Amino acid sequence: KVTFQIMAEEVESLTGVELNIGFDASKVNIESVSTGEMFQGDKEAIFHSEVDNDAGDVYLLSAILDGDSPSITGTTSIAVIVVEVLSSGITELLFDGSESFRDPDNAIITISEAIGGVVIAN
Repeated sequence: KVTFQIMAEEVESLTGVELNIGFDASKVNIESVSTGEMFQGDKEAIFHSEVDNDAGDVYLLSAILDGDSPSITGTTSIAVIVVEVLSSGITELLFDGSESFRDPDNAIITISEAIGGVVIAN
């Protein structure tokens, strides 16, 4: 098993996240998707994920709903993904380019770079 964290680095007023991740379903399966540090504590939040291990897709939608400042500034983990390796070789988990970060006013926060993860199994 391999564990990945989906990170937001050096963000300002991050309230919502939507993203899609693709992977080679012949090489890995997604075992679980769980909340990251962004949603820990007393925050009321939405955290929804859909995994299709046959198609090789993960969809994630999350948002902080409450509080005087329903957002995060700085660096935080959005989600934790546990991957089961099915076969040896090299494969990647890649964002599909549709990822979106939003602030409390639902304005888009520019993502300067989205970096996927690499699994190397012997």
